[in-house]
Amino acid sequence: MNKGFTLWFTGKPASGKTTLANLTAKTLIQRGLPVEIFDGEILRRELWPELGFSSEDRYKNARRIAYFCHLFNRNGVNCVVASIAPYQSLRRELREKLENYIEVSLQASDKTLRSRDSQGFYSAAGRGALKNFTGIDDPYEEPTDPDLTIYTDSDTEENSLELIITTLQEMNFLEPASADYSEAEKKQIDDRLRALGYL
Repeated sequence: MNKGFTLWFTGKPASGKTTLANLTAKTLIQRGLPVEIFDGEILRRELWPELGFSSEDRYKNARRIAYFCHLFNRNGVNCVVASIAPYQSLRRELREKLENYIEVSLQASDKTLRSRDSQGFYSAAGRGALKNFTGIDDPYEEPTDPDLTIYTDSDTEENSLELIITTLQEMNFLEPASADYSEAEKKQIDDRLRALGYL
């Protein structure tokens, strides 16, 4: 059985991690790959709500996600992760632990990040009303050796997705797309996307 890969989107809050993770997962499923999405915010809420946002808890959060990815990868399932993983040493650890780890760094200007923040987290953190917020009073260390960097304030979603897919193909994790799907294959793909909530 072929081992899967882990595509990890890292970036500050509102940089586009969840959006691009979902678009990428949908595309990979359309290509016939087994895929599972791990969203750091959802996992915190549903599986380990006891974790806060101290440095120690941030490491725990990422390590737990990485453990799930390891289990899925060894069974041939590809993982798409949207999680800040703010420290360079933490991301190095992820690369060491996960055999097929692909790091995608999402970057945007502070002005863009704040304009996307509909819940006002950046403003609240700036006033001191929200503690340990990444990029304000908790550091975000920019990746020094990502496999791909995307500037989400200038690249469109379509262009960003194309860059991701091209990178996966160049790294031999994904074969070039074929447009020759039978009607039965198209229906199977649509049914799977619908079951996963994409349609």
